[in-house]
Formats: sequence, C-alpha cells, structure tokens
Amino acid sequence: MNADLVNALFEIIGAGLTWANVYSVWKDKGYAGIYLPTVVLSLGWGVWSLFYYPSLNQWWSFAASIGLVIALLAWIVLMLWYGRKA
Repeated sequence: MNADLVNALFEIIGAGLTWANVYSVWKDKGYAGIYLPTVVLSLGWGVWSLFYYPSLNQWWSFAASIGLVIALLAWIVLMLWYGRKA
C-alpha cells in the first residue's frame, strides 16, 4: 500500500464520519456542541486538498477528498439552515 492510498483511506473515513454528522443535524433539525468556524476551516482545508493532491499526483487522495468536501458542504448548509438547537 502506498502513501496515497493510506491518505485516501483517512479521507474516506473522514467523509463517512462527516456524513454521520450531516445525518445527525438533518434528523435533529438543529445542532449543539459544534463550533461552526471549525467546520468552515475543515472545508477550506478540504478545498485546498482538491488543488494540492493533483500537484503531487495523489489521485486516490484527490478522489477521496471530493467526497469529504461535499460532506462538509452539506454539513455546513444544514447547520446554517437549521441553526442551533436550543
């Protein structure tokens, strides 16, 4: 297994866990205990990865980071849509 595949595995796991957060916000129609700027920073990091991984020819990591970025976008949109749960 090379470094690109190992990194892609971490990105895929991160995407899966983020989709679990998306589901939680959708199901609860709100959120608590999450600091939105942290999620926005993660999104920025993910978007940067979409430019960075191709420059390193790490195509597995690039493909996996697409899923993570989409999940982070969905999470942020739902957090903004529903707002904090009281």
